[in-house]
Amino acid sequence: IANNFTIEAFNKLGLSEYTLSFEIDSKHLKNINRSHATIITEGMTPALTTEYCVIGSFVGNLTTTTSCEKPCIKSNNYYLLDEKGEKLKVICDNVNCSNRIFKQYTLPLKTSDFKIYRKRINFA
Repeated sequence: IANNFTIEAFNKLGLSEYTLSFEIDSKHLKNINRSHATIITEGMTPALTTEYCVIGSFVGNLTTTTSCEKPCIKSNNYYLLDEKGEKLKVICDNVNCSNRIFKQYTLPLKTSDFKIYRKRINFA
């Protein structure tokens, strides 16, 4: 969510809590109703979730005729490079071989710009 119009629309549907877009900056945050908002302030930001196992296909010798050697069980320290040469962290779930791909950049918010009422830590 990135604006009050969307917040009001979700409130009319009965939703009382929401997460603001992690791309929002401090300037725009000041104009948004944050009374029941979750704000992501730092950490890896999700770029993509895929059922296609990137690691298995490139490192685990997975083909249409061979099984994956499951390199993600031995190490979960894999990255992709985007077109700008930036590293994207790949996290394998080791169960159904889906991958979550995260951007590795600092978010534009400073926690000193607003009052925090409650903190929560989530791990990918």
